[in-house]
Amino acid sequence: MGDENLIRVENKNFKNEDVDVDGKYFYRCSFDDCALCFSGGDIPMFDSCRFAGNPRFDLGDAAARTLQMIRVLAGSFFYGPEVRAVLEDIIRERPIEGGTTAH
Repeated sequence: MGDENLIRVENKNFKNEDVDVDGKYFYRCSFDDCALCFSGGDIPMFDSCRFAGNPRFDLGDAAARTLQMIRVLAGSFFYGPEVRAVLEDIIRERPIEGGTTAH
Protein backbone atom coordinates (compact mmCIF):
# COMPACT_ATOMS: atom_id res chain seq x y z
CA MET A 1 0.00 0.00 0.00
CA GLY A 2 1.34 3.42 -0.90
CA ASP A 3 0.61 6.76 0.68
CA GLU A 4 -1.95 7.51 -2.05
CA ASN A 5 -4.47 5.38 -0.10
CA LEU A 6 -3.98 7.35 3.11
CA ILE A 7 -5.72 10.50 4.32
CA ARG A 8 -3.21 13.35 4.08
CA VAL A 9 -2.77 15.57 7.16
CA GLU A 10 -0.42 18.45 6.45
CA ASN A 11 1.23 21.17 8.58
CA LYS A 12 -0.92 20.49 11.61
CA ASN A 13 0.25 21.05 15.18
CA PHE A 14 -1.09 18.60 17.74
CA LYS A 15 -0.64 19.41 21.42
CA ASN A 16 -1.72 17.46 24.51
CA GLU A 17 -4.20 15.27 22.65
CA ASP A 18 -4.91 11.75 21.49
CA VAL A 19 -4.33 11.50 17.74
CA ASP A 20 -5.93 8.68 15.73
CA VAL A 21 -3.21 7.67 13.25
CA ASP A 22 -4.85 4.75 11.42
CA GLY A 23 -4.93 5.30 7.66
CA LYS A 24 -3.27 8.72 7.73
CA TYR A 25 -0.24 10.27 6.07
CA PHE A 26 1.18 13.01 8.30
CA TYR A 27 3.35 15.56 6.49
CA ARG A 28 5.23 18.29 8.33
CA CYS A 29 3.10 17.89 11.44
CA SER A 30 4.21 18.36 15.02
CA PHE A 31 3.17 16.24 17.98
CA ASP A 32 3.78 17.75 21.41
CA ASP A 33 2.88 15.57 24.42
CA CYS A 34 0.47 13.51 22.31
CA ALA A 35 -0.68 9.92 22.35
CA LEU A 36 -0.51 8.37 18.89
CA CYS A 37 -3.43 5.93 18.81
CA PHE A 38 -3.24 2.96 16.43
CA SER A 39 -6.07 0.43 16.29
CA GLY A 40 -4.82 -1.91 13.58
CA GLY A 41 -6.17 -0.15 10.49
CA ASP A 42 -4.07 1.03 7.57
CA ILE A 43 -0.48 1.67 8.62
CA PRO A 44 0.17 5.40 9.06
CA MET A 45 3.12 7.29 7.62
CA PHE A 46 5.04 10.20 9.13
CA ASP A 47 7.05 12.41 6.78
CA SER A 48 9.12 15.36 8.06
CA CYS A 49 7.21 15.37 11.36
CA ARG A 50 8.44 16.59 14.75
CA PHE A 51 7.83 14.81 18.05
CA ALA A 52 8.36 16.67 21.34
CA GLY A 53 7.55 16.41 25.01
CA ASN A 54 6.46 12.94 26.04
CA PRO A 55 5.03 11.22 22.95
CA ARG A 56 3.19 7.96 23.60
CA PHE A 57 2.04 5.17 21.33
CA ASP A 58 -1.30 3.66 22.38
CA LEU A 59 -2.65 0.50 20.79
CA GLY A 60 -6.34 -0.33 20.62
CA ASP A 61 -8.63 -2.97 19.14
CA ALA A 62 -6.84 -5.37 16.74
CA ALA A 63 -3.41 -3.82 17.37
CA ALA A 64 -3.78 -4.27 21.13
CA ARG A 65 -4.92 -7.88 20.72
CA THR A 66 -1.93 -8.61 18.48
CA LEU A 67 0.47 -7.17 21.06
CA GLN A 68 -1.26 -9.19 23.78
CA MET A 69 -0.76 -12.39 21.73
CA ILE A 70 2.94 -11.59 21.25
CA ARG A 71 3.32 -11.01 25.00
CA VAL A 72 1.64 -14.34 25.74
CA LEU A 73 4.02 -16.09 23.33
CA ALA A 74 7.05 -14.35 24.83
CA GLY A 75 5.96 -15.24 28.38
CA SER A 76 5.02 -18.82 27.58
CA PHE A 77 6.31 -21.53 29.86
CA PHE A 78 7.23 -23.41 26.68
CA TYR A 79 9.20 -20.48 25.26
CA GLY A 80 11.84 -22.18 23.17
CA PRO A 81 13.61 -21.78 19.84
CA GLU A 82 10.38 -22.21 17.86
CA VAL A 83 8.59 -19.36 19.64
CA ARG A 84 11.73 -17.23 19.51
CA ALA A 85 11.87 -17.74 15.72
CA VAL A 86 8.24 -16.65 15.36
CA LEU A 87 8.84 -13.49 17.42
CA GLU A 88 12.00 -12.63 15.50
CA ASP A 89 10.11 -13.05 12.22
CA ILE A 90 7.42 -10.66 13.47
CA ILE A 91 10.01 -8.05 14.44
CA ARG A 92 12.31 -8.18 11.41
CA GLU A 93 11.43 -6.47 8.17
CA ARG A 94 9.31 -8.68 5.93
CA PRO A 95 6.75 -8.30 3.13
CA ILE A 96 3.16 -7.61 4.19
CA GLU A 97 -0.13 -7.34 2.30
CA GLY A 98 -0.10 -4.82 -0.50
CA GLY A 99 3.57 -5.27 -1.33
CA THR A 100 4.96 -2.92 1.33
CA THR A 101 7.26 -3.93 4.16
CA ALA A 102 6.83 -3.89 7.90
CA HIS A 103 9.54 -2.06 9.84
